[in-house]
Amino acid sequence: MFEDIHALVEFAEAGSIARAANRLHRTPSAITRQMQRLEAELGAQLLDRSVKPPRLTPLGIRIVEQSRDVLKRIDDLRALAKDAEPAGPFRIEKCRDVSSIANEAVRRRPWESLEIDFTCPDSAIQRSQGS
Repeated sequence: MFEDIHALVEFAEAGSIARAANRLHRTPSAITRQMQRLEAELGAQLLDRSVKPPRLTPLGIRIVEQSRDVLKRIDDLRALAKDAEPAGPFRIEKCRDVSSIANEAVRRRPWESLEIDFTCPDSAIQRSQGS
């Protein structure tokens, strides 16, 4: 539903489905489906499709106003979470491909510091020697 709300707000700001699609790097038909899905979810018509180009209904206008606030709050939550210190240990259970796993972990969530213990359990060393 979040992505559908985002598409609705972009539609309201862009003034057309085509421009909203361009801003969101989607096709106009994808934006149309999102509008239809949001309308079905809310059980209300948000766009007046009897005119070309479609425009927001009075209810659609009110929903866009509240949706902007919702999107702002979600952005604030993301910023809060992004600024938070990572909690708990980062563990890698396998000895093979440690650098590729660590690189991916750092790419996904860049931490201020990353500590990796390269000691392997005896069982892992025995398995790799036996392979």
